[in-house]
Parts: sequence; C-alpha cells; structure tokens
Amino acid sequence: MQGRQSKPTSFRKHKTEYNDMLGTAEVTLLGRVVADPEVTDTSGGPVMKLRVAVNEKRKNGEHASFYNVDVWNEKNQAALSKIKMGEPLLIFASMSTEQYQGKSGDKITATRLRMEKFRFLGGSKEPATKLEEDPY
Repeated sequence: MQGRQSKPTSFRKHKTEYNDMLGTAEVTLLGRVVADPEVTDTSGGPVMKLRVAVNEKRKNGEHASFYNVDVWNEKNQAALSKIKMGEPLLIFASMSTEQYQGKSGDKITATRLRMEKFRFLGGSKEPATKLEEDPY
C-alpha cells in the first residue's frame, strides 16, 4: 500500500519567514576560571567580568583559548562571587560583535560573551541542581 507523498516545500514559500527571523549566536564554554571575578559599575548597572580558559587537545599538544565573559544578572553575580581561580564552570552565553575605532585610528572588532546560564562543575562548589538563568 502506497502512502500519500507530500510535495517538497519550496524555499521561496518560506522566504519571508526566514527574512523576518532574528538570529542568535550562542556559545557553550566548558573551562576553568583563570582569575578572580571583578565587578565594575556601568551606566547599565553592575557587570561582573569572568576570564575563562578552555583547553583543547590538538595533534601537536594542548592549546588553551581564553574568553572574557560578562555577567549582568545580579543573581548570577551573587552565586559566582565566591568562585576562585582554577574552578571549572559550564557556561551558556550569547555572543555579539562590536566594531569601534581604536586610539591609533584602526578599526577594531571585539567579540562579547554574555552569560545566560551556568553550572558549577566541582572544585570547592557543590554541583548545581539546576542551571542559573539570566532573566533578561
């Protein structure tokens, strides 16, 4: 018994839907904190800065990449305020890029990571039972 075959969906039919979608760039980091967090006051409120190292195994050995992560949510800031250098974290963040002109006149592109959720992975912290979320 042959079933009814559906016609292939045309991209053109959905082109408007794709054009109206807002894109997001999301990043997952599994790494270690390489410095104690710092909180600075900005016009948008306090922001905590985390520096995280992610190690990768490559053919020629291990490679570390370093990332700056902004934490805007005060609940997450409170939970992370006691974290120490070397502790492992699982971080879910949104990513954006900004361009600006440097002091020498060169165009500079900066990538920003904004923490959305995180989980402690051990060390002196107990594993989290749920992910902490940024309500924004």
